[in-house]
Amino acid sequence: MKKSLIICTIFLLFGISSFAQIGVGIGSHGLNFRTNPDKNLGIILRTGFGFSGEPFETYFRPEAAFIKRHHYSEKTKLYAGFGVSGEFLFAIDQLGLGYGLLLPIGLEYFPLSSNKISISVESGLNFLSIGKPDRIFGNYGLIELTFYLDHHPD
Repeated sequence: MKKSLIICTIFLLFGISSFAQIGVGIGSHGLNFRTNPDKNLGIILRTGFGFSGEPFETYFRPEAAFIKRHHYSEKTKLYAGFGVSGEFLFAIDQLGLGYGLLLPIGLEYFPLSSNKISISVESGLNFLSIGKPDRIFGNYGLIELTFYLDHHPD
């Protein structure tokens, strides 16, 4: 099972990279993968993990968002989108699963002339439903540094 999941993930990443340049980065929420910044439509995949205030409690939070970019200049791109998020909570006495919606709004800045590296600042709204009684509606903010592999403007 693990072997087939790894093989499927590798094929997915190579398949996506065959038609769009992939950006790989790190940020305040964990690792991220982005599609070509020169296209109007894109995908952001994010994985994050952390620890809560409870002892021996940790969580893993994957996110996927479809975004639309607005090209204001060659150095900055504003984007907004819609996505889904999840949360797996691991504790000594419980295992929790949450799911929800995500509305990201961000600005991506390219400091170099080659546009291979970007710095992103993002904020947005999220709604996370953990079971039936607990619902979390709030905002979030993050900053990310992304390096685009095999990037060339169209």
